[in-house]
Amino acid sequence: MRTQGLVGRRSSQDSHIGILKLFFLFVIFITIYNFFFGQFDLPKTLELKRSLIDMESKRKEVEKENVKLERLLNAIDRNPEYYREIFIREYMQLQREDEKIILFYDR
Repeated sequence: MRTQGLVGRRSSQDSHIGILKLFFLFVIFITIYNFFFGQFDLPKTLELKRSLIDMESKRKEVEKENVKLERLLNAIDRNPEYYREIFIREYMQLQREDEKIILFYDR
């Protein structure tokens, strides 16, 4: 009779171990499923990482352009008459009354 009690305990322990194995298999399955088919799966994560790198490079380019424009603005504040004349001559293509412009064409 005593041996039956041990056998009964072992089958109880075996069933607990079986349930734990089943639970861990289920957890592994859910993890693998989410890794490939979930909301933030591997392909989406890699795509987001690539877009983050692209956006970071664009941000750096814009930052460089911003620094360049700030330097130009500071130069304009220091010498407004010089830059006003440059603007009038280059962008508005105006000249002074007593001034003649000679254009050279390359062939």
